[in-house]
Amino acid sequence: GTTGQPKPGRLSHFNVVNNANLVGRFVGYHRQRESICLNAELVFGFGRTIGVLAVTIFGSTIVLPGPNFSPKTTLEAISRHRCTVAYGPSTVFFDVLRELEKGDYDVSSIRKAIMGGTLTNPAIVEKARTRMNARSLYIVYGGGETSPVITCTNPDEPTDRWIRTVGKPLDHVEVCIH
Repeated sequence: GTTGQPKPGRLSHFNVVNNANLVGRFVGYHRQRESICLNAELVFGFGRTIGVLAVTIFGSTIVLPGPNFSPKTTLEAISRHRCTVAYGPSTVFFDVLRELEKGDYDVSSIRKAIMGGTLTNPAIVEKARTRMNARSLYIVYGGGETSPVITCTNPDEPTDRWIRTVGKPLDHVEVCIH
């Protein structure tokens, strides 16, 4: 986590690489090379592990729109590089969708989106699916101590079954709620 008291969490090379591999396979990177627009901070597991590492493992392309987040720069990068996947917290998608309404941006290449890092608003999920063409939208959940992803939604299930959840545990992951 990023707030509150520090929590002990020991990661290993194996568990970080394995997590990146599991998430990459779950979202289909083993079937097709993608061009990923990465708007998740690289200092956190979301950007570092399932952004950079998962994309690298499967030989896809990473597009970093700029050194600081900008909705306009993000949309220009998606258009210029024909990105097929968009990454980011729902707050990023909120700003990108608002900018998309203002300008003439080509986001027709987007097929997938991965949201994580913050609570996900169902209205933003639906807008990302319709206005950004992200037909397959995955919501991931986890934290730095979990390397980072432990659960992921499955967009092949009916929307009303997963839109207000964090999904099911990945393969080889056990979840216990106390």
